[in-house]
Amino acid sequence: MIRCVFALCIVLDVSVSSLTLAKDRQTCVDAAESRAAILAAHGDWKVLTKGQFHFLQGVYALNPQTPPGLPPGDGAVLATVTGDKGGLILFTSGAKVCAPMPVPDQVVKLLSAVKTGKLDPSGDEI
Repeated sequence: MIRCVFALCIVLDVSVSSLTLAKDRQTCVDAAESRAAILAAHGDWKVLTKGQFHFLQGVYALNPQTPPGLPPGDGAVLATVTGDKGGLILFTSGAKVCAPMPVPDQVVKLLSAVKTGKLDPSGDEI
């Protein structure tokens, strides 16, 4: 998870410590640049379903490390890096990503169990 956060820090051009500050969690940056940095670090970028996004809104709201209230945006992505069990949730607002939230591997595993709506043959939401 640390490598994932470092990859995002390169894109945001900020230090790891400033990522944990509430004021910086509302900063939004270009999603394409963030995605490129994660992929350059041999990571994975997965757009999450609406059901997974709503689940993560609750995680964000209850997380003492995040500002009070709901995260910005209308969607989310999960950024992971090979070798790290956890990941980094980035909330999306149009072509921007906001409010980076590191999550442990337990949350990453729970995301696969969150399904809503119609599913395609592989079990992914349509």
